[in-house]
Amino acid sequence: MYDNLNVDMELKNRTEQNNVYETLQHGTRELADKTTPSAKKGTPLLLWCTLVVYSILIGLLIIAVSVSLYMCINDSKASNSKALSNKFERQTSTGCPIDFIKHENSCYHIFATPTLKWWEAMAYCEIYGGGAGTLATVESESEQMFLENKLKKAFPKPIGKNYWLGANDVTHEDTWVWIKKDEYVQEYTPWAPSEPNGNTSENCLGLDDGQQYKWNDVPCNLSQGFICELPVRDANEIVG
Repeated sequence: MYDNLNVDMELKNRTEQNNVYETLQHGTRELADKTTPSAKKGTPLLLWCTLVVYSILIGLLIIAVSVSLYMCINDSKASNSKALSNKFERQTSTGCPIDFIKHENSCYHIFATPTLKWWEAMAYCEIYGGGAGTLATVESESEQMFLENKLKKAFPKPIGKNYWLGANDVTHEDTWVWIKKDEYVQEYTPWAPSEPNGNTSENCLGLDDGQQYKWNDVPCNLSQGFICELPVRDANEIVG
């Protein structure tokens, strides 16, 4: 009898334990069901916060890169300005562009190359001095001797080449005019012996290396060397 009673008590206890276990499981499921939506709702908020942080970091990176580029550009501009300043000092120390030679009140450059036709050479010289450049205008013995000596030193052996000067007689035969200055060639004319002799076929003025760089009339469409001239600028004058 006691054994049967003990068995019944044990079964009753187990039944109660199972009921408690099931109750706990049911409560756990309900709790999970209640908390899961909150977690689901929290997930977009976390993503949004992450995106905001990344956006801020990217923005800061862009600002840092922009500042670095700005500083580099300013440094480059400063370097270029310094280089231009040095170039300007080199030019204005004599009043002549770089590679030009000063003589009295003019600057000269002898171009052996490129070889150009007379009109092309005149246009080339006009590039210099803000349009003030011209093929050389020789109006004195001092100027002629200066150019002769430079040419003889640079090109001592004649090769049958002329160097254009800034006069021609295209408009009226034998009436030579300094084209840029619009003045007649009359006061100083160091022609080589028997020159000019080309009549209407030779209408432009050059210095002939075969005649000690004296004057020679030459066909204007021949490609020759040339000499550019422009006035000396005031050392304090700013060009540009």
